[in-house]
Amino acid sequence: MLKPQKGSEQQPRHTKGNSLDKYCEIFSNRVSNRYIIHTKNLRKDEHTRLISVCMSMYL
Repeated sequence: MLKPQKGSEQQPRHTKGNSLDKYCEIFSNRVSNRYIIHTKNLRKDEHTRLISVCMSMYL
């Protein structure tokens, strides 16, 4: 088993929305609605709509 080197820290994994938030900041004049297509049921977070794959045809 490999052990991490002393003094090295593991990078935290991206949380949902980090990249999407940065993208929306950069292109805020072009992005009005945030959507994430995934395999689960329809949900809505604070700023993002999470839609299932079968609903993506309605975008």
